Amino acid sequence: MTEIFQEYYDTFKELRNEAMGVIRAIPDASTSEKGSLEREVRSKLDEVERYLRILEQEGNGGDAQQKRKMQTQLRSCTSDID
Repeated sequence: MTEIFQEYYDTFKELRNEAMGVIRAIPDASTSEKGSLEREVRSKLDEVERYLRILEQEGNGGDAQQKRKMQTQLRSCTSDID
């Protein structure tokens, strides 16, 4: 993997984990808090998807071995979103 790809990948994972934390908080939230949490989740998921698109672009760089590793990571990221 290229260094830039790794940095974006790490940020993607952080954002994904933050979004999952908010999603997990929704069932325990009061009715008034749920709307706010749902908006926060949408915002975080938009950011996660943006980073996935960046990773897809960065995945085209590097040598053949790096590309294979990056494509493997991209498949993992895509399955995380699905």
